[in-house]
Amino acid sequence: MKKNKWEVSSDEAAVLEELEELSKREIDVKRGKVFYWTGKSKPRGCKVKKGKIIALRISYTPLEHIPESIGNLIHLEKLYLNGNALQSLPETLGNLTSLTELDLANNNLETLPNSIGNLKALKKLNINANNLRSLPETISNCQSLEFLSATTNRLRNLPAPFWRLKNLNTLRLSSYGWEGDWMEIPSLNNSILKIKEFCRQRDAIRVFISHAAEDYEPYRIAEIAQFLEDQPEREIYKAYFFERDMEEEGNIEDFMVYIIPTCQILIIIATENLKNSPACQQEIDLAQKYGVKIIPILGLGLEWEDPLLSELGLDEEVGIRYSDLEFKKFCTDFYKKVIKYKKAKNVFEGKFEQQISKLIRIFKNLIQTVNNQEKLKSNSPQLELLIKEYEDESISDIQYLDRFMSLLK
Repeated sequence: MKKNKWEVSSDEAAVLEELEELSKREIDVKRGKVFYWTGKSKPRGCKVKKGKIIALRISYTPLEHIPESIGNLIHLEKLYLNGNALQSLPETLGNLTSLTELDLANNNLETLPNSIGNLKALKKLNINANNLRSLPETISNCQSLEFLSATTNRLRNLPAPFWRLKNLNTLRLSSYGWEGDWMEIPSLNNSILKIKEFCRQRDAIRVFISHAAEDYEPYRIAEIAQFLEDQPEREIYKAYFFERDMEEEGNIEDFMVYIIPTCQILIIIATENLKNSPACQQEIDLAQKYGVKIIPILGLGLEWEDPLLSELGLDEEVGIRYSDLEFKKFCTDFYKKVIKYKKAKNVFEGKFEQQISKLIRIFKNLIQTVNNQEKLKSNSPQLELLIKEYEDESISDIQYLDRFMSLLK
């Protein structure tokens, strides 16, 4: 290893040298147990452990941008870049997957890189006093995030998937700058539960339109799907139907098996043709299996009392009657009904747990095969105990999967 004043690898040393040049400040090695600026010491430096940089602070310098090489500091756990003149951040920031703390306060940032969603270990994020007008949707992938402070910015809204930050317990937002229905945010008084629910109601969903092949043209399926996707609120990300979207999967069975579990709502065109379609029945079965909510469009010749709908617990309150004579009004009314249903019901609820349950069944089947019994023979006592604990419901699904995977290592 090339000798340098920080006693780190040449790749990491090259990053520090570049940062020194850009910030016009020297970066020292801090050897204390606590890596914070007290006001008495220089507000810059790095902390090195076993030849690797694990913490870096460059604060209150003329630094306007961070070089892409910052992504080479893959062992970095804490990064403090507050009080500079940063205008942007490189996408390579997402390479810092060990990062637990990131301080970007008091800069001139207008955006954050989409790659911030790669920071799975990030627990604390401070972005106070910047020029941010929005946050990237990918921030919802930071599932370890516990603390987020974003005061004194220009945020107009929050990304709808923001509600997925399940570990967030501290949230600080500005009380001004919000636009549209997001102007309600200040009245929620930084209540994390209320803000998450507000975002969940606006999260984009995927829908699947189930219909008999004979009903494709008469019920103008392509036009319905296009209308749902084209609404300016973008609350419906995609409306799938097999005539347009099946090409990649090759056949309808593979298509429905792949797509329906990823959707939140199944729209059924309830007609006599649908009742006689095995493919449509399979689509309904898949929706029930994976917790996909069902909304009916009542076709000609059927009434709400029809067994097809009553057996599924569907009625006029949930669905809508099709109208070709006033097609535009029908589409508008149907879209409003879907969005109202989406906001009243948690259409995301239960899907994760059902997919976990499916994985559990797969793993149990794997254990029972002859080849895998031989492969796992050395761990058979632990496996038997693990299965028994799970069947007795003394451990959770997640614990079961985690312990099973550890036995395969």
